[in-house]
Amino acid sequence: MADSSWELPPGTVYLGNGHSDISGSDRDVNGRVFLHPQPSNDPNEPLNWPIHEKAANFSVACLFTLMVFATLDIGTVTWNAMGSELGFEPDFLNASYAAALAGLAVGCVLFAPAALVFGRKPVYLCATLTMVLVNVGQAIFKTKAQYIVLQVLAGLAGSINDTIIQISISDLFFVHQRATLTGIYTTMVVIGTYLSMIPAGYIVMNQGWRWVWWWCAILNSVILILFLFAYGETRYRKSECFIGEEPSTPAAVLEDIEKKIDTATLCPDAQQRIPIPSEQRTPTRKTYIQRMTIFGSFSDFSVHSYWQHMWRPFILFFRIPAVAFTAIEYSFILCWVAVLATTQPILFAQPPYNFSSIGVGNINVAPFIGAMAGSAYGGPLNDLYVVFIAWRREGIYHPETRLHMLIIPMLLMPLGLFLYGISIAKSQPWIVPLIGSGLAGFGIGAVPAITLSYFADSYHPLSIEEIHLVANLIRQHAASDRLKFNCITLHEPTKAEYTAFRSHAGPRPDRRAFAIVIQGKHSPQVSEVVVNLTSRQVESWKDLANVMPTLTLDDLDVTEQIARKDPRVIEVCREIGITDMSKVYFDAWAIGIDERWGFERRLQQALPYYRSSRYDNQYAHPLDFTVVTDTEAQEILSVDVRRVNGERTAVPRDEHNYLPQFIGNSYRPERLKPIDITQPQGVSFRMNGNEIDWAGFKMHIGFNYREGLVLSDIRAHDPYEERERMLFNRISVVEMVVPYGCPKPPHHKKHAFDVGEYGSGLMTNSLKLGCDCKGAIHYLDAVLPTATGEASIIENAVCIHEEDNGLLYKHTDFRDGNVISARDRKLVISQIITAANYEYAFYHTFTLDGTYKLEIKLTGMLNTYPLHPSEQAAPYGTEVARGIDAQNHQHIFSLRVDPEIDGPTNTVVQSDAVPSEEPVGSEANPYGNGFYAKKTPLRTAKEGATNYCHETSRTWDIANPNRLNPVSKKPVSYKILNNNCPPLLAKPGSTVYNRAAFARKSLWVLPYRDYELFPAGRYVCQSTGEEGHPDNETVVDWMNRDEGIENTDIVCYVQFGLTHFPRTEDFPIMPAEPVSVMLRAANFWQKNPALWVPASDLVRDVSSRDAFEKVVDAGRRLQNAKL
Repeated sequence: MADSSWELPPGTVYLGNGHSDISGSDRDVNGRVFLHPQPSNDPNEPLNWPIHEKAANFSVACLFTLMVFATLDIGTVTWNAMGSELGFEPDFLNASYAAALAGLAVGCVLFAPAALVFGRKPVYLCATLTMVLVNVGQAIFKTKAQYIVLQVLAGLAGSINDTIIQISISDLFFVHQRATLTGIYTTMVVIGTYLSMIPAGYIVMNQGWRWVWWWCAILNSVILILFLFAYGETRYRKSECFIGEEPSTPAAVLEDIEKKIDTATLCPDAQQRIPIPSEQRTPTRKTYIQRMTIFGSFSDFSVHSYWQHMWRPFILFFRIPAVAFTAIEYSFILCWVAVLATTQPILFAQPPYNFSSIGVGNINVAPFIGAMAGSAYGGPLNDLYVVFIAWRREGIYHPETRLHMLIIPMLLMPLGLFLYGISIAKSQPWIVPLIGSGLAGFGIGAVPAITLSYFADSYHPLSIEEIHLVANLIRQHAASDRLKFNCITLHEPTKAEYTAFRSHAGPRPDRRAFAIVIQGKHSPQVSEVVVNLTSRQVESWKDLANVMPTLTLDDLDVTEQIARKDPRVIEVCREIGITDMSKVYFDAWAIGIDERWGFERRLQQALPYYRSSRYDNQYAHPLDFTVVTDTEAQEILSVDVRRVNGERTAVPRDEHNYLPQFIGNSYRPERLKPIDITQPQGVSFRMNGNEIDWAGFKMHIGFNYREGLVLSDIRAHDPYEERERMLFNRISVVEMVVPYGCPKPPHHKKHAFDVGEYGSGLMTNSLKLGCDCKGAIHYLDAVLPTATGEASIIENAVCIHEEDNGLLYKHTDFRDGNVISARDRKLVISQIITAANYEYAFYHTFTLDGTYKLEIKLTGMLNTYPLHPSEQAAPYGTEVARGIDAQNHQHIFSLRVDPEIDGPTNTVVQSDAVPSEEPVGSEANPYGNGFYAKKTPLRTAKEGATNYCHETSRTWDIANPNRLNPVSKKPVSYKILNNNCPPLLAKPGSTVYNRAAFARKSLWVLPYRDYELFPAGRYVCQSTGEEGHPDNETVVDWMNRDEGIENTDIVCYVQFGLTHFPRTEDFPIMPAEPVSVMLRAANFWQKNPALWVPASDLVRDVSSRDAFEKVVDAGRRLQNAKL
């Protein structure tokens, strides 16, 4: 495991380390295994049901499984008698079995969505009732056509079993239990397939073949009654849970409302919250009648949602390896089950065996025994194995561990099938093919138990259903399917509601969703909608004026598609010698402001480039025109050509490529030796759902389409006070602006707000091990909404890992030579986005001394434009290659910090390093060397709008005046260290100055208000920055209220970044340039909070060595030889 290529793949969880002295509600009854998923405190959640209720539910489902496979396979025992009576030939009987399997396959597609839309119980009831009627029909049919229809219906009804059972297992049981329960399910399959044929043979001999079906009808009727009175609905929606809670079961596979990365679906209207503690008061347990209800879930039905569930598995098959692997393996198993079931009654009834119906039934004992052994191997033994391996990995479990045990059944099964087939072909004694069928049975029992458990563990529960539910409710409310969903997000409760609930002083708030929808094309109407997910009603619908929402990736894709086909674009390309439009590419940008259309149209501008081949660097070939498009109408509004002295500018033809296929032999790998990052004992962090615990820090990791990464509920353990202390409620990058400094067209319209106009979450990369992240990595996926109300998945959107951070502290006592030092470590939580030409890598880091640092690395490509021969790039740009201009620009980020420094009421104090006012020679400052930190509390919002001062090394302390450090007697605080804060260089009155008002100040301190998040406004696209906009307030509006910010609940907006004057070294691809801001403890701890970190000489370091150890040793040996 100590390998640089070790990855914690999707589905990884912490199962504990095997110590029996661990206790807590999040562990199993033995205290040795962490429960995953974590159950809520709701006794109605199936994970929390009493064991006898779980057993009853699962037992009824298992009985149905047994009878499904008995109904499908038991008929083979009747074939001889049935064929003799009705004149059915063997080929027809084989075809009838195929018809049943076809019904099974089609039913999985047609009826699987029913369990997700209506719930498990009503679907089980319908399927069982259908099976009873089919059994009656099978007992009385007379013709081939009737039998074929009945077989198809049996397959259709039986398909419900295959589609629901894994969902039911994950509804009721935890990760470390699933293989055992899947093994029990497989056992029921085996009994129904093989063992049921033994009594069937006796029934055929003593009562006649039709009585086989009468008995099936009787037994299925009993199961129908059990479903009515002993089976509780396991479909459970955490509609009352808060954001950040893990879903009740990862196998409500396409169903749970809140899943993965804080549902990752939603644009942030309010603070993301942490999991609700288990000590919260418990909801009321439902009565027996309520638990047995049949119709509780029918309100979810819509044709649209049913259709979505029907086609989604086919997409997931090609997108998620766990789905494809499990589907292929399970389908092969069903094929071999069919082979044994259909060949045994025919082959063993013929010479040289000549078995009777009873004998044909009895030969199924062999595969039954094998399958039972396989079920035990792939079930409980597999569960024990994965827990054992997890303990050896310091508690880390990942789903692929289950696949280790596939080796034996995957070898035995084909061996058994070969032995079975060859021995019958060579007329070997009956015991030989039975040994073969027994070996094959072992695989039939083991493989499904292992692969289905692997699937349930690794297939992420996606926050898909919430998106679909909201979209469907909005469509129904609007009575229209022609809605475009720009955003579907959680509308979180107010901070006051949440705080009251968490402190037991108020009720649990209803769960709500927020959506932004667009209607119409030429003059689109933008509306905000709030949906109550608890009552499933649209609570509010507000039509907005003069705003345009975020441009999504779907919107940006439209521009290139329509531009290539537009006659005007084709003509301007032809004028500069381009005739192949497939080689013209368009980077779509928000347009800022274009007075020609105002707010009547939803606009984009597109910057065109040429590629001589598919992988050519397009930024080496910029074109001299721009295209303005209408996003909603999908129409080219204008093609703006920039002429210099009345002339077009030629396309720069020199190629400047950087991809490996172009570099070729220019690489010099011999200059760098490999560096392997190893953690032999595993990682130091623990994941519990979306909450991470590392080195005394705890926090919740969220993700949404606009901000991307969101860290919330950040706490730290105090080693001296022995308590957990609150640091920050929420931290995220809420805005950024990239204003370009060239006044010539089209650059005056280039000022990208990459968060507000495009969404950091939407632009997130899928990260790769060893490339974007190195070492022992844990990834989190992201689920994001689409314009149609669907969901899309970004795999590996968030990377979590540790890095060595150099010295933590060191001191050498020069008197006795005693040396003490310790190594620092940092936790890194990162994402990387691609915003057209630029890449931004966001690294949220925490170090052992309690420091938080956000480092952003800028890389990617410079935005380029062609230079006319009569032009000079200077002073507003740099000619980075012949005929290519890269313009000056800035990158200014806004970090929103919602502090809670040891309590909810804080004050920001400005700290300036200044010399003593006392003159040299005075009694107070006799030698003139005195200086101190001048502290200025910021009392109002207008005072809180302030800038960095280099001359005074200005910092800002976020302090809690109600909590004094017991040693220094100063208020506990965290200070903002921000010396990367360039001023906004656009002049007052300019468009970008008005639109990017947040960038005018290094810091804004404001009183906290619910749903005030985005300093440039919620609707940045085509905004003017006007003050007092009723639907689009900005940080200036919040400041103008001039409310008090002293000793109250506050929020800080910290601006930082850089001014970029392009260099030739930035081309053709830019080396990463870092910029950062830091929040560091200042009198928060009584002393160094990292003294618990072992000194370096106490830590065994087996990886460090003398870099030239071999050379030195060789030299010493040579010297000794000479002596």
